[in-house]
Amino acid sequence: MGTLPVPAPNVVSAADIWNGGPDAEAWESCMITVQDGMQVTAAANAYGEWYATALDGTVVMFDDYWYDDTQVMLQQCYNNATGILNYSFNDFKLEAFADGIELVDCGVDAQDISFSSVKALYR
Repeated sequence: MGTLPVPAPNVVSAADIWNGGPDAEAWESCMITVQDGMQVTAAANAYGEWYATALDGTVVMFDDYWYDDTQVMLQQCYNNATGILNYSFNDFKLEAFADGIELVDCGVDAQDISFSSVKALYR
């Protein structure tokens, strides 16, 4: 690799890759970061593949080459994911690095508020 630092990953949107975007193949075998917020909608299958849906509705496919798929749980939320884009078995998959997924708490805190207070917001 030489003495230079590893370059930063390229930032792409989920739609650029998984919605049949014209640039999908251009990113194959590249280090990318998908910065769209995502939520796991299908847990890892027997092949170590799982799916997360981005905030814009795009379904992102992941694979477990470096990432431990036993840690993947339904409804987990990702702020972003970094890895290598791979194409196999007719699908683009993000091979996330072991530390390449930034988990976030996607729960919404309950707030005590009266109905009349909510109505007052819309007057």
